[in-house]
Amino acid sequence: MRGGVVFKAGNQLHFLPALAVQQIGPLPPITRIPSAPAGLSGVAQSEGEIVPVIDLREGTQTGEGLLIVCSYMGEPIGVIGAEVVGIGHYEVDPEQPDAIIVGEKRARPLDLGKLYARMQTGA
Repeated sequence: MRGGVVFKAGNQLHFLPALAVQQIGPLPPITRIPSAPAGLSGVAQSEGEIVPVIDLREGTQTGEGLLIVCSYMGEPIGVIGAEVVGIGHYEVDPEQPDAIIVGEKRARPLDLGKLYARMQTGA
């Protein structure tokens, strides 16, 4: 069993381990930063802390939704563009040990390292 948050981004089902998720809450205002890498949507304030934000959706979109604040190497990363499907404990996929089983579907872990790199370089 593995505890965490399952969410949908586009047509993909993803999973974040409970230890990586700091907070899930309403989407606060996001401030764009001039000359920021393309991978960085902006920054938002979450519980008194300024958090860099990455949008999992393709293209630039705004609107309502949730902010999932994660921790990667001790640094906060805000993720938007995700629809939370469930929070709880899930069975590990015996065919792919890094994935979990959610009903009849497989959820792969969200690669926070890749998101962090995208935020830094815009690639």
